[in-house]
Amino acid sequence: MDSNITSTRHRKSSLGRSSLIERSIKLLETFFSTDFEWEEFSTMVINYELPGEFRSILWKVYLGILPSPFSKKEWILKTKADRKEFENIISEQNFENTLNYYNDRLNGQEKNIENISLMKFNFDFEYDFGFIKEEINKYSNDYDIFKSEILKKSFLSIYLAWRVQNNMILNNNSIVFISRILAILIYSLYSSIMHLNNNNNLIQEIDDNEENLKNIFYYLNFEDYYDHDIFKIFESILKISEFKNYIINYSDGKLENKLNQEISQINNSEENNLIEIFEKKLNLESEEHCFSNNFIENVSFNFLFLINKDLLKKLYSKEFNLYNFTACYYLSFLFNATKFENISYFVDIVLMHSKKEDLRFLGYLIISILVNLENEYIDLSKEDITNFFSNFPLMKKDPKDFVGKALKIRKKINKKFYNN
Repeated sequence: MDSNITSTRHRKSSLGRSSLIERSIKLLETFFSTDFEWEEFSTMVINYELPGEFRSILWKVYLGILPSPFSKKEWILKTKADRKEFENIISEQNFENTLNYYNDRLNGQEKNIENISLMKFNFDFEYDFGFIKEEINKYSNDYDIFKSEILKKSFLSIYLAWRVQNNMILNNNSIVFISRILAILIYSLYSSIMHLNNNNNLIQEIDDNEENLKNIFYYLNFEDYYDHDIFKIFESILKISEFKNYIINYSDGKLENKLNQEISQINNSEENNLIEIFEKKLNLESEEHCFSNNFIENVSFNFLFLINKDLLKKLYSKEFNLYNFTACYYLSFLFNATKFENISYFVDIVLMHSKKEDLRFLGYLIISILVNLENEYIDLSKEDITNFFSNFPLMKKDPKDFVGKALKIRKKINKKFYNN
């Protein structure tokens, strides 16, 4: 880990952080307790009381990366296997050359490609790199950690490793969405890093049968495996309910959205026609009710109609493209809705429900945002509404308010559409 990053961590390693680490180790202990209760743990997460130092472990539990039933030995073995998988990818021929070449360019050092053996792809990685560089420059304007050369390299290493396994041409929007999700993970999990002196080999060489919870906690968060662990989390999120395919198909214009297209064809000056199609297609009592295979479409129409159909009508009377708005928030994990420090909390909640509900809670959060902020944007023009949602509209609000509303929305939608 870069010395500048390490020194930053040490400045934060006050009594306050020591207490958070101790609390995190206690939380780890609860997973192996015979009286472990998910409900108590979930309440802590919803109340925004989760220490950042524990977030990486928790997300791996939610995603099934750390297996259930909870076992210290199984967690150690699985972690070793996952990290070995990443090592196998980055040890492929010419990976290091490719990483170093683009990393130098990311830091403003133009290199002569002559005599450098780079990885062979079925696409031009130079195309990806242009968007990656632009995105990282944007992040660094708001978040100092993205000015660090070591974290830029982490970003590039994880993205490049993922591209090795997803060797296909990506549309520029796909690259941007995927980059933004990765950036959110890197930021959110940075506080989970545990630093040890270089002469301490205990954690790096942990025994499969280790019982000491402090050693296990440090091993699960050891800074040398920061990239390895984020790669696994990143990969797992993109696999949930084919989320990766949603990103690619939406960006390529191949995501089926018949209901959106039908509604968009209605001349908004013909308000009666618009209301009529809403009632025919979205009213659960209608014989023509349409429930889409496209979750983004269901959030934009079916779910919002159930929760607040007047708001849906108002937005369409302004010709606001609700479907594209929903897609952009959904496919980037609320990027532009708020700053990364708050998005981390929202991702906590989304992943908390992911085992049973995939990423549906992310859609409920989007509806919560639309409903909670209605008074702030509903009188604006279409262009101003778009600008409103692109400039961190949640920043001055308590994130728990949106989660609380989303939990109520979740209950209502699950009862009506998912029978639970």
